[in-house]
Amino acid sequence: MTACRDFELLVSLRAADALDPGDAARLETHLAGCARCRADADEAAEALRLAKVPPTSDAELRATARLAPAT
Repeated sequence: MTACRDFELLVSLRAADALDPGDAARLETHLAGCARCRADADEAAEALRLAKVPPTSDAELRATARLAPAT
């Protein structure tokens, strides 16, 4: 389990698409053999997916077009 702790930050960075290639390769190797970390990685990715703000719609752009920039 200690080895898994070494990958906690990498799992979060992977979910945010912020891993460098070397760390990504190390993490993917670990995930291939660790079901617990795979589950954590899936949960982190899903949480960030759900928290992502959707693109601004045309209606929102029209509604806010005349607002002052500091609003």
